[in-house]
Amino acid sequence: MKNKELTRSPGFAALDVETFGKVLQAKENFEYGQHEMYFRDGFPALYELESHVAMLVGADKGRVLLTNTGMSALYTAIEAASPSKGDLVVHNFQGYSQTEWLVTEKLTDRGVNHVSVDTGSLSDIEDALKKYSPKIVLFETVVNGPLMSVLDVERFLSLPVLQELDPLVILDNTFPTGSNLPLAEMLQRTDLKVIGVESATKSYALNQELGGVLFTYNEFCLQSLLKNRRGIGTILGPSAVETIRAVVPKTKEQFDCEHRLATQNTFLLARTCAEVGSEKFTVSYPNLPTHPNYKYASEYFPFGAAPAFFIQPTTTDLSAVDLARALESDGVLNDCRLAQSFCFDKTGVSFDSKGKYLRIAGGLEDVEALSHLQEGFRQTLATF
Repeated sequence: MKNKELTRSPGFAALDVETFGKVLQAKENFEYGQHEMYFRDGFPALYELESHVAMLVGADKGRVLLTNTGMSALYTAIEAASPSKGDLVVHNFQGYSQTEWLVTEKLTDRGVNHVSVDTGSLSDIEDALKKYSPKIVLFETVVNGPLMSVLDVERFLSLPVLQELDPLVILDNTFPTGSNLPLAEMLQRTDLKVIGVESATKSYALNQELGGVLFTYNEFCLQSLLKNRRGIGTILGPSAVETIRAVVPKTKEQFDCEHRLATQNTFLLARTCAEVGSEKFTVSYPNLPTHPNYKYASEYFPFGAAPAFFIQPTTTDLSAVDLARALESDGVLNDCRLAQSFCFDKTGVSFDSKGKYLRIAGGLEDVEALSHLQEGFRQTLATF
């Protein structure tokens, strides 16, 4: 990307009073597809990118908003309910670490309570909703944590108690994306207040820029998101828009093909690691027979439910760091990316700071490269 000449002249300056008046009116109506305006209010390049991402998500144009990070998208969504002292959030157990912090610490500071549930159990969800009457329900469709619970979204959205309570429902679809779980279509079929959230960093920006995705078919939610994004300041900026436009998949077919390949490779790697059968670690992935949601995952996600799986040591004399070092020593990591995040060209390997688990995220390897990688993981893990 070429460097632009530095200038103090704003690209959103109007040429005359009449045009400036039109810009202000467009700003009031959150219409930023035609007029250049102060970046916080939106701008045509952002609108074009949002329209493109909507196509990839499987949503209609005008129903998708982009933010400057995945976590800012989540925070913008949460603020649609304006949670305050005494309110309660029901959320999934053992989810993404930053989401856990936001719910269990940041919101707690303002007096918002929280209760976690196993989202792989609809009965547990229903019991919690009836018992606590939450203002917000926040679930990852596939949990980004070692438990990897899988939410049956359609049955969940059909629970009568949701109609009775009418909470704000936020569903984080970052792991499966619309390629494997058409969440946008499901949201279109419900009259509940539901907001879909994804990190744009992985599947859309290909880890070249931070970003977040919001989508909803509920008008109250859409207007709240537009107001919050402007007021809080979580909009995606011009430089980020330019970066993402350069790398985002051009077609829905390409997007789905790449994400499904990464997911399928993840499943095959997880199965290989599980077949080692060691008593010193467990392998967690929804499509493995040992997983509590195996039946549902196998039926709904036959090629894999998520682009990552977890390996957890089960003995005190073994840590995830030990496993990573062994993979490194045996040369397995030469064919991987040792990095956080996922959706890489090659399989990604990371571990948490306490050494409790490895997270393996399948890449876009072809059959031969994946087979070589499977054999490497098999041989190394078999030594434990």
